[in-house]
This record gives sequence, C-alpha cells and structure tokens, in this order.
Amino acid sequence: MQSDDRVSRTLKELAGPISAFRSALASAVEDVRGILSTWRSAQSDSGEQRRAELGSFAAGRIDAERFATLLAVEEEVDAATVARLETIFDLLSDLADQKESVVRVKVATGGVLRDAVAGALARIGRAFGAARVVGLSRARRYEASLHQRFVNEYPYFLWSSSERQIAPPLVVEVAGQDVRAEALAEFLDGRQKIVLVVSGKCPPAPLARLASPGVYVVQAAEPVELAGFTAYQGPGIAALVPESAALFTHVPRAEARSWDRLKIARLPQEDAVIRLEGMSAAWQRECLRLLQELAAAPPAAAAGPSAPDRPASAQVDRLAAWLLKRTDLQGL
Repeated sequence: MQSDDRVSRTLKELAGPISAFRSALASAVEDVRGILSTWRSAQSDSGEQRRAELGSFAAGRIDAERFATLLAVEEEVDAATVARLETIFDLLSDLADQKESVVRVKVATGGVLRDAVAGALARIGRAFGAARVVGLSRARRYEASLHQRFVNEYPYFLWSSSERQIAPPLVVEVAGQDVRAEALAEFLDGRQKIVLVVSGKCPPAPLARLASPGVYVVQAAEPVELAGFTAYQGPGIAALVPESAALFTHVPRAEARSWDRLKIARLPQEDAVIRLEGMSAAWQRECLRLLQELAAAPPAAAAGPSAPDRPASAQVDRLAAWLLKRTDLQGL
C-alpha cells in the first residue's frame, strides 16, 4: 500500500528527532530506576537490620531505631510513594518499548484529525507528566487529587516551553477527505513537527492557512523532500499530497516578507477542488488564492531593490543641451 510505504520512508527522514526523544526517554527510565533502588533500600533499612549490623556490643547500649534514623538517607519515603514511582517506571518503560509506534497516528476514515493528534500528544505527554510527578514526590509536594492525572494523560496545553522543545515529531496517516489541517495550529509550538501522509484526493491547499512567520510548512509529493523541514529548529507541519494538490514550501526567515518565505512548485487550477462534507468549494478556492497572494511579491519587490529615481540617460543628455543653450558662458 502506497501510504504504508510513504510512512516508513517518512519515519526514516525523521529518524534524528525521533531518536533524540527516545534517547531522552531511555535516560528517564534509568533515572527512575536509580531513584527506586535508593528508595527501596531506604525502606528495607530497618532497626532489625541495624541491630544485626551493630552486633552484640550494641545490645543494651545503642537504640538501633534511633541509630537508623540518624543514618537514614535523605531519599527515604513511604510505601505509597515507592508504589507510585514503580507505576511511573512501568509507564516510561512501556513508552520506550513502543519505539517508532509511539509517534505514529492513524486517523480512522471519517475521524477528526485534530482529536487524533491531540490524543497522541497527550499519550506522549505522560512521559513529561511522569517526570513532574517524580519531582513533586521527591520534594514531598505530591497531591493525588491534583497530580495523578499527569500520569494518566498529559494534554498538550499543559506542556511547558522546555517540554515543547523536546517533543517528538508525529507521522499521521489520514484520508484526504479528513484533512482539516487548520485545526492543528494550536500544536505548532516549540519544535513540534507533524507530517500528514494523505491517502486519496484532498483539498488543493490544506496547509495554506498555517503558513505563519515562524512555522515551516510544506506540501510535498515525496518524503525525501522533507530534509529542510526536518532540520528546521522550530515548529513545522508537512503533508504528502496527491497530484491534484499544490506543492509549496514555506521556510521561516527572520524579517523576511511572505513572498520571500513561500515558494510554489505546483499550483492546480481553482477547479481542482473536491466535494467534501463540511468544506465548501468556495473555502478550498479561497485557500488556493491565499497561497497565491502570500507568494506574490509586489511589483517593486519583484524587480529587486530600486535605484534612486533619476531620468534615463537620453533624457539627461537632452536636458543638459537645453540648459547649455540658455546659459551665457562668456568670460568663463
């Protein structure tokens, strides 16, 4: 199936940022493993063990329980906290074991693209939520009524700016009739990238309204065209579209105008719109016109930087001759 082939090739193009997230996830698993080991040791460090370690000399002379309190590690916690961290360890280990599947999303035909993406990010976000719960637990500030939901699901709107900087890309399989990409604008922050692998006909310019100054936007035919998109250190959205759709690239550049940022490789006719429930032909044509306007430089800009206004050379010569005829140069 074409879609499956494009998905696997897209994952290869995004291997770098996916690997970076998985590496961070693996480090988190090991960190929690270490904390758990310390806390379990602290729990088992009982008075009976201390008595055995102190030997017969301490009998009747040293209070083993008080001695254990003096030597207890700072990380000593209760059984409920250890159990909570064990749950978090299992959660992080499960996310790490999912490998590439954690960043793959498939929208059921007729499904809502925005909801599918939001759900995938909320599941990925559990890794960030789990990290918060570990920090709160170590600081003795954890409250189940407030913080337990961070482990169950951690929606994108709760993510901090630093968490959004290490977010993994998503590869989303979606039918052309379900591409309502403008609804994904709320997720294009930090370094979040989303690639839509579109099957079947879709609106001609589904990503046109997302071409804002700081977002990398590309409609392409093949995954190999995503190299610049992948390398960009900011948010971005891409769509692998059928032949009936426009091909364009919007590359953010500081202080650049829209026509410098956006280049169109293929622009279908306005009659390339398709029949879609809930999306009129007029809306689709408007997106195409928006794309054209964003890419169209004003005449002065298209001609390049303008030189200072001055008459053409022939006009200069005629003006000079006229002035000489009317100037008395005797005595000079």
